[in-house]
Amino acid sequence: MTTAIFVALLGALDTFMSMQNRNILLLAHNYAGPPQDTSFARNIKVFLVLNAYPQLLFSCAYPGP
Repeated sequence: MTTAIFVALLGALDTFMSMQNRNILLLAHNYAGPPQDTSFARNIKVFLVLNAYPQLLFSCAYPGP
């Protein structure tokens, strides 16, 4: 996903959340071109997680068979 696509998606999601009067926390996997400024999204708090963090998070939440 390119930065332009991510910013467009973030803007659309922010508008949708604003219409519903909701706030969300978005955990996004760190990729090559994360946006430098996400302050335009007033109803979304964006966190870019490190590459190893999602595996750690899911392994703690669901230990597997």
